[in-house]
Amino acid sequence: MTSNDWKVFVIDLVDGLCHLHSKGIIHTDIKSDNILLSNKRGYIIDLGKACRVNEAPKPKKYKTQYSHVAPEVLNGRRYYSKESDIFKLAESCLKWPYICPFTFLR
Repeated sequence: MTSNDWKVFVIDLVDGLCHLHSKGIIHTDIKSDNILLSNKRGYIIDLGKACRVNEAPKPKKYKTQYSHVAPEVLNGRRYYSKESDIFKLAESCLKWPYICPFTFLR
């Protein structure tokens, strides 16, 4: 995957998240397991926990530290939000080269 391919991949993910948010939907479960790379394009998958922004559940208080969960959600201080989706997408994108190094051999 070249640096231009990487940019397209990330832009696809950001566009997908922007589309969900523009429809008033938050994903609430963005993590590397829910990001798909296919033909050098990026897709956000598994909308099973997605909900409307105004119907976002208050998160449970986590006993384990999960790096893909926004800090305010992890501590149970805030409902899921567009901001927590953005945090989780950015963190997932930063970790992707380490999770799937075979895609970055070029």
